[in-house]
Amino acid sequence: MAEGYTSMSNEEPIILDGLLEIPDLLSDPKPVWQPFQQASNLFAVDIGFDGKEGERLPELRPEFFTLDCYDEPLPDLDSLLESRSASEGEESASTSGVIEHDEILEDLWSLQDVVSGTRDNKLVNWDNFLQPQARKPRSAYLSEAGPAVFDALLADEASKTNNRLPTLVARHDDFLRSLFELGLGRDSMLYRYDQLLATFVPVTEDFEISGMSFQIQQDVLQDVIQMGNRMRRLKAFVTEPKVRPLSIALSSAVSTIVYAVESACQTSKSKIQSILQVKDLFSRPMCLIQSLQHLIEVAATTNCARDAIILLMYGAEEEVSQHVWQGKVLHEILRGLATPWISALEAEVGLRKGMGGAEVQALLMSESTKAQDHGPLSNQEMPVAVVEELVIDSRRCLDILQAQQADHSILDSSKISSTHLSWYMSWAAIARLQTQADEYEHLLRKAILRYNQGKPPEGYQPRHSEIEDVSPEGDDRLILTNLDVPNVLDRELGRRSVPTESTLFDLTTTALTADIGSSDPFDQSEFCPSLPHSLSLSLTPLLSAQSRLLSFSTLHLLFKTHSLYAHLSVQYRFQLLSDGLFASRLSRALFDSDQAGGEGRRIMEGTTGLRLQARETWPPASSELRLVLMGILSESYHLTDASGVDSDDLPGNLSFAIRDLSTDELEKCKDLSNIGTLDFLRLQYKAPPVLDSIITQSSLRKYDRIFKYMLRLLRVQAAAQSLLRNITGRTARSGSKNQKFRIEAQHFVSTLAAYSSNDAIGVEWSRFQDLLKNIEAAIDRDDYEGTIAISGSLSRLERIHGEVLDRIIEALFLGRRQAQVRDMIDGIFGLILRFAAISRRNDDGTMMEETKHVYTEFKRHVGKLIRYLRNQGFASTAKTHISEGKCPRVGGEPPVEHFLLKLDMFRYYT
Repeated sequence: MAEGYTSMSNEEPIILDGLLEIPDLLSDPKPVWQPFQQASNLFAVDIGFDGKEGERLPELRPEFFTLDCYDEPLPDLDSLLESRSASEGEESASTSGVIEHDEILEDLWSLQDVVSGTRDNKLVNWDNFLQPQARKPRSAYLSEAGPAVFDALLADEASKTNNRLPTLVARHDDFLRSLFELGLGRDSMLYRYDQLLATFVPVTEDFEISGMSFQIQQDVLQDVIQMGNRMRRLKAFVTEPKVRPLSIALSSAVSTIVYAVESACQTSKSKIQSILQVKDLFSRPMCLIQSLQHLIEVAATTNCARDAIILLMYGAEEEVSQHVWQGKVLHEILRGLATPWISALEAEVGLRKGMGGAEVQALLMSESTKAQDHGPLSNQEMPVAVVEELVIDSRRCLDILQAQQADHSILDSSKISSTHLSWYMSWAAIARLQTQADEYEHLLRKAILRYNQGKPPEGYQPRHSEIEDVSPEGDDRLILTNLDVPNVLDRELGRRSVPTESTLFDLTTTALTADIGSSDPFDQSEFCPSLPHSLSLSLTPLLSAQSRLLSFSTLHLLFKTHSLYAHLSVQYRFQLLSDGLFASRLSRALFDSDQAGGEGRRIMEGTTGLRLQARETWPPASSELRLVLMGILSESYHLTDASGVDSDDLPGNLSFAIRDLSTDELEKCKDLSNIGTLDFLRLQYKAPPVLDSIITQSSLRKYDRIFKYMLRLLRVQAAAQSLLRNITGRTARSGSKNQKFRIEAQHFVSTLAAYSSNDAIGVEWSRFQDLLKNIEAAIDRDDYEGTIAISGSLSRLERIHGEVLDRIIEALFLGRRQAQVRDMIDGIFGLILRFAAISRRNDDGTMMEETKHVYTEFKRHVGKLIRYLRNQGFASTAKTHISEGKCPRVGGEPPVEHFLLKLDMFRYYT
C-alpha cells in the first residue's frame, strides 16, 4: 500500500487532454465524447474491496428520461413547405421560385409563430396588456365601493325611516373650499355670517355632500363654525376703537396672530383633499384662537393695568399647561401687553422721561388705593407686590430728591447709563439683565459719591448696550422687545405695515406648522421660569439697584442736610419724657404746691406753677397755662442740646398745645381726683416736609399716646412723693395702715416709673439710637454698601422707627389687646390720688376708715394686676429681641420680668 500510494501521488489521477478537443457537430455521433480521462493507476491501490480480481461492475443503462433522437423519423420537407404556404395565404402567393435545400436547413430551428406572426408597430407599455372586455371583481367593503353606493345606502335607510334627504348635492371641492373659508371667518358660496345670530349659517339647508353622512358633516362643521365665529370676533375686536394702552397692545397682538393664522392656513390650502384634513388643519389654530379669546375676556374684567397683568399671567399659564406648543406665542403676547405698564414703572422710578404724571397714575395703583381696595395680598399678587414695593420706595425717595436737590446726578441717569426695564422669559436673559443692573449700579454709585463731594459727574455711555434707548418724547408707539435673543430688537409691532417681520408672527407661524415632537427635549430655551416669577426676576434686579441708589442719596440728604438724628432725639427727650431736666421742671410747674400761682399778676419774682395738688378749680385758663409752661421747652432744650445747632427755634416748632377731646373726656378733665385731669395737654410737633417720610403722622400719634401716659405717671409719681414727705408729720399718727399705704404707693409708682423709663422706653430706644449712629457714621465715610446694609432703604428705616414705638407701646401696656391691664393700672392710680386727697383733709375721724378701705382696695388691685400678668404669660414670653442685637420687631409680649420681680419679689401681694 505504501508503494501504490507513492505511485499515485507522483502521477495525475485525472487527464484533461480531451477537454478542449470538441468533436464536430456533424460528425458521427456514435463515439462517446470523453472530456475527462482517468489515469490507468487511479484505482490501482488496494483499498480492501472484497471481490474477484478483474471483475467489472454491471453497466448502468438509464432507461428513463432518455430520448433516442436517431430512432424518431423527421417530417417530410415537401409537406412542411405546403403547410406553410397554406397558412400564409396571400403572403405565400407573392413568393415565387423553388425553395432551395440550404434555405430549408436555415429554417429548421426557427419557430413558426414567430416567423409567420403579424407585426404590430405599437409602443411597448403596460396599457397594451389591458383587456377592456375583462370585468374586475367587485369589492365586498363599503368603504371601497365609492360614494355612489354609500349615497344609495343612505337613501335606502331614509326611505325606511321616512326621512327626507336634501335635494341638492354640493360638489366635494366646492364644499372643501367653503369649509376652509368658513374656518377663517369669511363668507363663501355655502356659508355666510348672520349679524343677528352672531354666527355662520348655511346659505341653504337643502344640500348634502356625496359620500358623507349628515352626522359626520355636522360634527366637523360644528368645530369649523366655532373656529370661524371666534375669528370673526377677533377681527371685530381689532377694528374697535380703544383708549387704554393695554387694549391697544392687545389689539395689535390679536391682529398679528390673526394674520399669521390666515397665512399658515393659506399655505396648506392646496393640500386639502378631504374633510378630515380640514379639521386637522384648524386643530392648532382653534386652540390658539381659543386661548387668545380667553385673554381678551380676562383683560376686559378690570380697568387696572396691574390687575390685568396678574390675571393674564395666570390665564396664560393655564393655557400653556394644556397646550405646551403655544407657550412662546403667549409669552410674547404678554410681553407686549406689559410694555405700557413696564414703561410706567420706569417713569415712576426715574428711569424714563417723557411720560406725564396722569398717564403713569392711570397705569399704576397708588399705595393708598392698594391698601383700601385689595387688602391682604393673595399668592397670585405676591410677584407683582414685590415689584410694587420697590417702586413705592423709589418713588418716595425720588420725590424728596426732586424737591430738595433738583440737580442730583441720579435724577438724570440717562447721561451716565441708558438702561431700561423689560420682561425676560429665559434664564440666560435674566442673568444678562442682572449683569447690566450691577454695571448700572456701579456707575451711578460713583456719580452719587462725586455729587456728595461737590464734584461734577463723569459722563459715560456703554459701548455695547443690549437695551435700546426709549422713544422720543411724545412718541406713543408700542415697542415690543425680544431680549431673550441677544441684540435682537423687534419694534413698533403696533404700527408696522408688514406684520410678517415681527417676532410674534414668526413664533405663531412656527407653532402652527412645526411638529409637536420635532423640538429637542433637552433644549435649554424650553426650561423657563413661570410667568409670574419671570416677571419678578426680570424687573427686580434693576428696580432694586435703583431703589438702593435713591435710598442712599435720600439718607445722605436727611442725615447730613436736615439733621434727622437731632429731630428723632427731640422726640425721645420730650415726647417720651426721657430728658430729666424737662421732666423735673414740668413736674414742678404742674404739681408743686410751693410754686406761686399763675392767677392774676405776679407779686414777686420767681417761678409759677399750676399747683394742681392744691387747686380748687380746674382746668386753668389758657393764659395761665401759657404763662406757666412758657420757656420750659426752650430752656430745657438749649441747656442739654448737644447737636451744635445755633437756633432759637425748636426742631419742628415743638410747643405745648391743647388736645381735641370729646365731651366725656372734657368732663373727666374737670375732676381733680380723676387720673385724666391732664389729658388735655399735649406736645405739638410738625415734621419738616423732608423728614415726614420717617417721622410720619402715624408715628406722631404714637408719640402722643406715650406722652399722655407718661404725664399721668408723672402726676401719680408727684402725688406719691408728696405722701411720703408728709409721713413724719401729723398724718403719721393715723396708724399703721396709713403709713403702709404711703410706703407701698411710693414703691408701686417708683417701680412702675423705673420700668417705664428704663426698660420699656430706654432699652428699645437705645438700640434704635445705635442704629441711627451707625447709619450716620457710614454716610460720613461715603460707605455705600455699609449704609444700605444697615438701613436697607428709606422705607425700612421708617418701618423700624414705627416698630420701635410699637414695642414701647406694648411694653407700657398701651396696646389694643392690653386694655384690661391698662384699666387695672388706671384704677391703682385713681386709688393713690384718692388717698392723697384724703390725706389733705383735717378730719382725722373719717380719715382712718377711708384710708383702711382705700388701702384694702389698693392691695387687691395690685395683687390682681400681678396675677394677671403672670397668668397671661407676660413674664415667660418676655425674652425678646433685646439681647439679640437686632432691630426691634412688632409682635410678642413686652418684657415685664423686671417689673414683676421688683414689684413683688417676696410674693407680698400674691
